[in-house]
Amino acid sequence: MYSEQVLIDEVLKKATFDKSRTKLNRIVECELIIDPMQMVSLYNWLGKKIEQYEHLYAKIPTESDVRDKINNMPKELDQG
Repeated sequence: MYSEQVLIDEVLKKATFDKSRTKLNRIVECELIIDPMQMVSLYNWLGKKIEQYEHLYAKIPTESDVRDKINNMPKELDQG
């Protein structure tokens, strides 16, 4: 299954409508059906890829890491 959106924000800013400047945003969704052994294999492979990424760049923050950082911000920065 997929859905499409024509992105025309940039086009609408111009006085004349130019169809060649429109952008298409396509979202593809699929259901992955795999057995438990394949899931473990995928889990291990993905874990190694994440370790490689974090080794090169930085630790990928979790949702709770980001939430904690926002909650611990000084109030004067939080209102800006």
